[in-house]
Amino acid sequence: MLQVLPVLFVVIMAYLSTAFTPKGSWAQTGLLLNNTIYVYGGNRTTETSSNLYALDVSHPWWCTNPAWVDRTSDAGSFAVPQTADNAMWPSADGRSFYVWGGGSILKTTLSQSGFAQYNVDTRTWSLPSAISNMSQQRREITAAWTASGIAYIWSGVTDVFTGNTSDPTVSYIVNELTTFDTKNLVWNVLDIAGPTPMPRVQYTATMLPDGRMVIIGGMTARQATSTAVSLAYVPLTDIPVFDTNTATWTFNNATGNIPAIRRRHTAVVGLDSISIIICCGGYMETVKYNDVAVLNTQTWIWTQPIIGGNIPAPRMAPTSIMVNGQMIMFFGAVSQVHFLTSLPITGRSLQLTNLNDINILDTRTTPFQWISNFSPTSISSSTFTSSVLPIITTSNSLDVSSGVATVGFIGGIIGITSGVLIVAAALIFLLIRWKKRLHRNSLYETSQTADWHESPAGSTIPSAQSGDNKPHDEQPDVMPTRRRLGKSAADGRSSVISHASSSRDRYPPNEVDLSESELPSNEMDRG
Repeated sequence: MLQVLPVLFVVIMAYLSTAFTPKGSWAQTGLLLNNTIYVYGGNRTTETSSNLYALDVSHPWWCTNPAWVDRTSDAGSFAVPQTADNAMWPSADGRSFYVWGGGSILKTTLSQSGFAQYNVDTRTWSLPSAISNMSQQRREITAAWTASGIAYIWSGVTDVFTGNTSDPTVSYIVNELTTFDTKNLVWNVLDIAGPTPMPRVQYTATMLPDGRMVIIGGMTARQATSTAVSLAYVPLTDIPVFDTNTATWTFNNATGNIPAIRRRHTAVVGLDSISIIICCGGYMETVKYNDVAVLNTQTWIWTQPIIGGNIPAPRMAPTSIMVNGQMIMFFGAVSQVHFLTSLPITGRSLQLTNLNDINILDTRTTPFQWISNFSPTSISSSTFTSSVLPIITTSNSLDVSSGVATVGFIGGIIGITSGVLIVAAALIFLLIRWKKRLHRNSLYETSQTADWHESPAGSTIPSAQSGDNKPHDEQPDVMPTRRRLGKSAADGRSSVISHASSSRDRYPPNEVDLSESELPSNEMDRG
């Protein structure tokens, strides 16, 4: 039994330390499925990712130590598409999700246009066989889906990063609304009667519970020539809406406190099921936002509420998921342009930073608050109408304030920590008694050995009068056990310290050289 105690102690310390920290990225996709947030793909400074991360939202966690799990290895030998700016949506039965489209720094056409399926039960990837009538691969898109299991994907662009051409100056806009029925496994391009909006890229598409898909922000895309697309920022007063019930577009002119024009922002449905909350995004290369605005989809009035707490760093292309009124926002990118005037190098240097942090906006309180920990318990399940979008309600929801939930969470952490400390103290006490007993036995058995009396440093507990010890291989068998335990315990401490240091320094810069021409902040990012 005593031999198991050191192993148990190491396991406990390892559990308390952070097991995995994702790499920073931007333009990744994410969704909520069965109390787990899945995050897939995204761009980094020099690569496009096929990584898959999972975050359990059925348990509380701190933003400085979220419970990320790396599911990238689930792919095995399957070639998961390396893609960003793609579409992602869940299956109707809630047992899998699909990814499709997007672009890659590899500048190649993805297999089946990047169409792949991940089963959350078996944790396996596969290529769906339903590819008949599937549209061509495109990027800078967003998927929105209905409760009936139909995903809607609007517009997008094809270029060298989708493998449609080898000429980096050539691009084509896709002016169509594509659907995928996850029940019947059927692709379709809708034939829409009536007026349609100008195609857009880098927008958000948010599905309301009543089946209306609301488009916010981004840039309009016009095929200026046969091989070139012209982009223009869209004011956030211009809100096209597609009604999935009638298959028609309507156009709304929003008023109120209008947010600044932007692209690559996030949008989620509020707890009242009629409000859309947007955050962050960017304009041109250097302007990044960290503001929050709310659009009422009944009155089409914008408000910019007062926000409390520690506001996160401005960013572009993060991902947000709403869970129990808590908007979980993660990752994204920031940039800063530096002008180079020293010969022989001239032009601009763009400092890119890929973020890997998590921030939580609590929309259950007035005013909204940026908070430091996630709580899986909803504040009042009877106050708000449930939504088909990512809003979880627990089976035993409690009517409590966020303050009470936070105190309960902190109390739980304190209790766990206290318990671990007590167990650790008990382990240390038992180990000391165990070693003393072994020492006494050894002294008794070898009391007639002259070398033992001449070398007290070789005993289980070194003599206070001797400053040197025998080499490791000359010491009694119990000594290596003691040293291994000490090393493991120290390793556990250093892993926690290392994690705390990395959480404070979350933004390592990466240098990218650009020419004097108006190149975007990343080769795949246009704007």
